[in-house]
Amino acid sequence: MSQLPRALQLLGSLQLSLASRSAILERIGRALFSSEPRPDDSIEPFVGGLSVQLKNTRLAQHPDYIELFREIPATQDVQHYAILRQEKRLCDWLIDTKFHERHRYLTSPSVYFGTLDMDQLNAMICPVPESDEYLVAINFHLWDAIDLVSDILVKSIRQDGHRLVFDAAAAQTLVDKYELILSRIVAHSPLPSSDMTARTAKYGWSWHSLRSTACRFVFAHEYAHFLHGHMQQQSRPVRISVGERACEGRATDWKNEYEADRTAMDLAVMLTQSISSSQGLRDTSTDGAQNFIKHTQLHQQGGTAALHGILLCLNVLCHLDQVMHNVYTVESSHPPSLLRLHHAWGVIGSQMPYGGAVIEQQLQPLSECFEFLADKCQSLQKGSGSGGHSECDFQGAVLSSLFSLRHDEVIGKLQLIDDELARSRVSTDSISAALTQQIPPKWLKCLGQPGARDSVPDERRALVQRTLAVVNCNAKILGFCKQQ
Repeated sequence: MSQLPRALQLLGSLQLSLASRSAILERIGRALFSSEPRPDDSIEPFVGGLSVQLKNTRLAQHPDYIELFREIPATQDVQHYAILRQEKRLCDWLIDTKFHERHRYLTSPSVYFGTLDMDQLNAMICPVPESDEYLVAINFHLWDAIDLVSDILVKSIRQDGHRLVFDAAAAQTLVDKYELILSRIVAHSPLPSSDMTARTAKYGWSWHSLRSTACRFVFAHEYAHFLHGHMQQQSRPVRISVGERACEGRATDWKNEYEADRTAMDLAVMLTQSISSSQGLRDTSTDGAQNFIKHTQLHQQGGTAALHGILLCLNVLCHLDQVMHNVYTVESSHPPSLLRLHHAWGVIGSQMPYGGAVIEQQLQPLSECFEFLADKCQSLQKGSGSGGHSECDFQGAVLSSLFSLRHDEVIGKLQLIDDELARSRVSTDSISAALTQQIPPKWLKCLGQPGARDSVPDERRALVQRTLAVVNCNAKILGFCKQQ
């Protein structure tokens, strides 16, 4: 362990201690070899703690991994590490050989990586104390879940000639599985097993490109923070006036997240395009995520599947926000997942001058699939109508409106609600009929839930103002990004 780079020593120290692993192993042994009948899941919590070690033990004699075992902590999943190592090499190669302004990107051999069973869903990149190294850490269960959600997606979307079509009947059979995957991610529990064989042969479009690009996007987003020097930047606030108060949003942090998403989209699509093509990567001569769709034949060789992989990741994060009832404020380190998804669609749309209708048509079944799953999964509906979750529901309803309304339109409608609540100081049940015709019904429904504290109008108004601040902050940051 002491011979490893400091970043990998840190990665190993963040995993279970040896003492904990020994105790768990002993309990597994007793459970496995006891003659007493037990429920199938009685040892699952203990197996989860040792899943990496048991998996690595099975792979210890595999020729592809023998040398790799000497390079990583014993607690690191060797297959995850092998994939991440290859992804970093591919990203560095692409930037060195194909990016027009290569000097703007800080590639380095001192960036290390791995998967961790950690509380936060978002991956992270952090400097390693007393060294010039950096560690990219990715949520272990979320990384594993990409395989399973990719499987659900390809089973729910069939190919009809040259078109992709959402198959609601097939998706219905997978609702319980998707709900189980979300719950296991949140609970840090082992994910359900899946048959991983012959997907590409079985399904008409490429599962491998979909799954690979999803993984690639997750890693490339974190690496992009290093590539752009975000770790050395100071957070710069932006002043936002909402009602009678002013607040500060994390302008630099949110801008950096969007910049990392753009570069990750570029790397993911271009690399997937290259690997899927027998002719190799096209000479795009592109500077980062500016023209990746314009310069790649996305309707061929896995390009459309690459975009599906990116949108898959962001949709899953949106659904996990719903399951966990996450509420974002202007002080949050990341923009809401719904806003990241909205931004990704905006990047795709801005690069669709040629063949845009075809690409959009190919991506539409994915949106239909995730909307269907959100409508059918009980855990994604749990907040609706139950106390305490209304702010999450209200914020989600408002941010979802940005897919059909402009920022200024959403801001205007929120200000109308705020003004009405300030004037009447009553619940949303008493909002004027004229105003209700201007406000989306789902907003008012979510705002009128018991969790919105009907008896305290001021708190309901504060709820509206917090969401108004988030939308306002995002509008200013997107304007700031466009000026760069």
